[in-house]
Amino acid sequence: MAYEDAFSISPNPTLMVPTPAIRGVLFKIRYCVKAKQGLSMIVGDFGLGKSTVLRALHGEMSGRDDIVTTLLPTAKFPTALAFLKKICDDLGVPRRKAGIDQQTELTKFLLEQADAGKTVVIFVDEAQLMDNEQLEMIRTLLNNETHTQAGTVRPGGPVEFGEAVEGAEAEGVEVADNCAMLGQPAQPGRSAGHGQPPV
Repeated sequence: MAYEDAFSISPNPTLMVPTPAIRGVLFKIRYCVKAKQGLSMIVGDFGLGKSTVLRALHGEMSGRDDIVTTLLPTAKFPTALAFLKKICDDLGVPRRKAGIDQQTELTKFLLEQADAGKTVVIFVDEAQLMDNEQLEMIRTLLNNETHTQAGTVRPGGPVEFGEAVEGAEAEGVEVADNCAMLGQPAQPGRSAGHGQPPV
């Protein structure tokens, strides 16, 4: 029997303890995927298990025939185009040089998957590192109902991601979210993102 380090700093979903908060987050994210609700966030302070939950969900959904999924362990890319190309590479979408052509290619892929009865789920860990260009790209992909049904983004990251989204919205980037929270907010009195109660 192989030894697994329960205290490793690397997320390991096989050692995840399904606390009531984690069960609530798993339920909410599964529901969001089933209902094809678009962009969702898992927020919580450092060390509460966001990355572990993200990897558990990715592992679970990777085995399903009705879901096409990828996991990006970080959102830190030099440009929004590099972020988009990484998503496309992981999903097997052909590369294009220009950003608009790459986005068109991904949109075509999402529509093909939707027509085939499949949902595309993109898990992004450390999503608080996303910049406004990345958020705008995701918003554009999820902008119309057909795209929303085909593409679902699951960012994970500390509570600061909610602040990044609020900052992006203040600059005119609208990002709708479904928020699942692990633990208590990092700041006293702060709710689980955009006024939604904690799970």
